[in-house]
Amino acid sequence: MTLSEPIVPAPRTAVADLTPLARVRAIAFDCYGTLIDFAEQHFIDLMGEVVLREQLGIDAQTLWRRWLHHSQELWRERGRDPERPHEGPEPEFATYEELWTAQFARAFAELGRDGDARAAHDLLVERARTSPPYPEVREVLAALGQRYPLCVLSNADDDWLLPCLERAGLRFPLVISSEAARTYKPRAAIFHLTAERMGVQPEELLYVGDSPIADVLGARTAGLPVAWVNRFGATLPEKVPAPDLEIVDLRGLLPLLEV
Repeated sequence: MTLSEPIVPAPRTAVADLTPLARVRAIAFDCYGTLIDFAEQHFIDLMGEVVLREQLGIDAQTLWRRWLHHSQELWRERGRDPERPHEGPEPEFATYEELWTAQFARAFAELGRDGDARAAHDLLVERARTSPPYPEVREVLAALGQRYPLCVLSNADDDWLLPCLERAGLRFPLVISSEAARTYKPRAAIFHLTAERMGVQPEELLYVGDSPIADVLGARTAGLPVAWVNRFGATLPEKVPAPDLEIVDLRGLLPLLEV
């Protein structure tokens, strides 16, 4: 999942040639927007709840845009260029608890409101803890797990990622969060750490995710093959290299069992 990339409608496409994936020995999955049904529209809906609770007098989309603006502002202050988040020195780390609370606080201040930024953060976190998996997830993981070691690599805080996976009944031998790794996708370090922990080389670890920047650009930059889960018919930004595989949902991974 990503929090700053617009969804642009496009025809559905898929890469039919699975030959580049023949070296894959393990698979790592993004969580939100890939395994768990919690993506951009859910965030916008929650912004509407915050607007009503705090009586902000704006619509949900306006708060969403301001919230994302302050996300970029905070990251610049920590040394990350939002236009090239995979490049440059490692930025100063902060958890989502710190970042999201600060984003709400700045948005409220900008609107001249003394709102409860922590309560707004907690609203997002509660939804992140309790959102369900997409319908095909359990079946596909069960099938792939008979051949490949599986793991999760997610930009998330542990106190909502781990309970979410447990509640959904999705159990993995390895779960790496941005909080545990102290770095975020699309930085190469978090992908390399995952490959190392899985006991494979980066080119042997298939990464599966929905975000063009965090997942596709991040994994490709780190030397991993990548499957882009394009559930909503988005178009890749020009700066993002093509994935090895583009799929509408996780059932598109099942041909890997025949490679």
